[in-house]
Amino acid sequence: MSSTTAPPKTHPFASRPQPIAPPLPPGRCLLARPLLP
Repeated sequence: MSSTTAPPKTHPFASRPQPIAPPLPPGRCLLARPLLP
């Protein structure tokens, strides 16, 4: 699963820095956990 850590340069998105938060599934939403009491 190297595409998750470093996508191939063939893709147009590789040229621009893409955050790993959006691609992550809703189940692993770690940001939502701390928000809860």
